[in-house]
Amino acid sequence: MKVGNPAPKVGDIIRDNDDMDIGVVLATHIEKHTNRLFVRVHWNEAGRCTDPWPLPDNDGELFTIMSSA
Repeated sequence: MKVGNPAPKVGDIIRDNDDMDIGVVLATHIEKHTNRLFVRVHWNEAGRCTDPWPLPDNDGELFTIMSSA
């Protein structure tokens, strides 16, 4: 997992590195009991989803910020 992956902001455009889907960040929040950042994204293919950030996969970070708001 890469170190220093920046936290996304509302309006950022991100890419899912697994299937190359592109999405816009709709909201972010810290989950209280885990103190972990979650992002709500409207994906082009997958629709609206909420996932932890950063979310690792086998090759590194699953999501990449493509353009900052």
